[in-house]
Amino acid sequence: MEIPNIYEGDYRRLVIFPLALFLASLFLIFVYPKLPSGIDLRGGVEITVQTDKQIDQQSLLSELKGIAEVEDVQVEQNSNPVGGYTFRVTLEQNEKLAIAEKELKNFYDSYEKVTNYSYIMVIGNSSTNLSDRDKEVYADALAKYPAEYARMRNSSEYILVLAKMQYNESAKLQDIKDSTEQSYVTAKDNYKQNLIDYLSSKMKIYSYSFKDITPSLSESFIARAQGVIIASSIIVAIAIFLIFRTLVPSLAVISGAINDITIALGFMCLFRVPITLASFAALLMIIGYSLDTDVLLTMRVLKREEDTARKRAYETLKTGLTMNSTAFTSFSILFIVSLISHIPTYYQISAVVLFGIIGDIVATWCLNAVMVLWYAEKLEKERYGKMGKNAKR
Repeated sequence: MEIPNIYEGDYRRLVIFPLALFLASLFLIFVYPKLPSGIDLRGGVEITVQTDKQIDQQSLLSELKGIAEVEDVQVEQNSNPVGGYTFRVTLEQNEKLAIAEKELKNFYDSYEKVTNYSYIMVIGNSSTNLSDRDKEVYADALAKYPAEYARMRNSSEYILVLAKMQYNESAKLQDIKDSTEQSYVTAKDNYKQNLIDYLSSKMKIYSYSFKDITPSLSESFIARAQGVIIASSIIVAIAIFLIFRTLVPSLAVISGAINDITIALGFMCLFRVPITLASFAALLMIIGYSLDTDVLLTMRVLKREEDTARKRAYETLKTGLTMNSTAFTSFSILFIVSLISHIPTYYQISAVVLFGIIGDIVATWCLNAVMVLWYAEKLEKERYGKMGKNAKR
């Protein structure tokens, strides 16, 4: 079946489709329902259990809220192709453990200062001949030590209470540090074991996996993700400008990548696909797909001279759709596999890439092509105008 040439006539009307999709995606991302975040971003616990029977999900959900002491709990149940069932429980970060992690950081900060002050005070007490500068340092340590020790003790006590242990005032600083660290590990282990024990009482567990993302780890992921996006955007912008050396083609290629990412995020909001490490990797893949088709279009329309610009754009459209259909088929197979196997990573990667390919088709051939065609025809008019003036002369 021959694809009709969509660039015949007033091709500028084609921009209505990508712009409408872009604006709708912005609404979905920032207004409603907004982009869902996985535990990679917001922190929390994910438990995946292999069992032999179905469980009342509503009962499990309400009881887990009390045991885990959280409000946001999600329970998903799927049957396995080889028999049995897979339960996936996702819980938001427990507030007490989240505070304990912050208190552990505060403890380390205060512990370092207290250790330093203690050393200065020991040196000062044992020295009979201090310089004026050393006396100032010694006096400063004496003044700050009580408050810093109190902060260290408060942080340590919070963690020790979670592990049902008591603070030993007479212990050495190193012992206090060791007991505080061990108490934090114990508190997390107890929390994990309580959840596993509860699930074991409700079902026969053949195997399970436990994924715990702390708030600091999720913050680190967000920071690194932002860095990757900024760095990749700058590198892409520089590379595209060096290739084409003119503003309009460069803007067309970059706008295509932005549209693809935005449309993919909009679909993620619509189908509640969370932003996780896997889906973030898929978003980076979409940038590659976008640049592939955008550069192909721009190079063929601007660098070649056979036929007209519209004809070149049409021929490139057929090549690009063949490329897109190949990728779409590949990731559709992965998507089907993810539905059968219930593997979230496969599902997130395949779904996001499929969303991106749909966005790439609309953005490349209805927006980028319009910008590039307008620029190419403008250059042709200028070229023919100069040729006409030279002929008259």
